Amino acid sequence: MLLPAGQRASGEWIDDTLRALSDARLAHVIVDAPSGGAALPRVTTVTAPTAVFRLHGRNAEGWLRQLRGEEPSVREKYDYLYREDELRALLPEIEAVSGETEDVFISFNNNNRDYPVKNALMMKRLLGQPTASESTPLDLFT
Repeated sequence: MLLPAGQRASGEWIDDTLRALSDARLAHVIVDAPSGGAALPRVTTVTAPTAVFRLHGRNAEGWLRQLRGEEPSVREKYDYLYREDELRALLPEIEAVSGETEDVFISFNNNNRDYPVKNALMMKRLLGQPTASESTPLDLFT
């Protein structure tokens, strides 16, 4: 499945962007990143039958370095492992969006080490979805 979606690179012109995405029935990418002036504001708005959450992590120092004109590496900017309480705090927004859409995708872009995998498994558990460790193992030898 190909899912065209749009994510703003800055918080400017958000109303126009949301209107254009909605008119085109393209998903607005809901971003989680450091709060405050360090990154994008989280705008939880549905613009299409599919919603996308993109969780960048909350490593404020990496984002601030970029805003100061420095060039942090991807590893420095996205080096963040979400705590369970941080992911749990996102559940009301995820549940609200899922009530307005057909599908919700959650992408972890805290791409350092095994953080995206750890956080995706944590989120699956918080959403009540089975993880590989909870499912019945396949018998590959029968």
